[in-house]
Formats: sequence, structure tokens, C-alpha cells
Amino acid sequence: MVISLAKTFIDGTYHGRGRARRQLYLEEFVYRFNRRYMKTGIASRLLIACVQSAAHPYGT
Repeated sequence: MVISLAKTFIDGTYHGRGRARRQLYLEEFVYRFNRRYMKTGIASRLLIACVQSAAHPYGT
């Protein structure tokens, strides 16, 4: 069931995108799936994660 949800998420959200970034899309799905019941404090946790992460490896 989780695989079906991941495929639907990736195809529906990032339709028309190449396979090069598919791992990043899967990681985003896993992040969201693991935190689906964490309603309180999610915005502050996301902000901290964004600030502490490394720069994006791809150009704009």
C-alpha cells in the first residue's frame, strides 16, 4: 500500500519530471509519510531542518 501511495504522490506531484531526481522525490514522500500524524510543531521542525541542511545539489 505504501508503494502505491508513493507512486501516486510522485506521479501526481512531479508529473513530467525525469528520473534523475526521483530519489529526492521518494525521500520527500518518506519524510511526509513518517510525519503525517505530527500536527503540532511541524512548521518549526521543518524550518530547523531547512536551515541546517546542505545546499541543494542541483542548479536552478
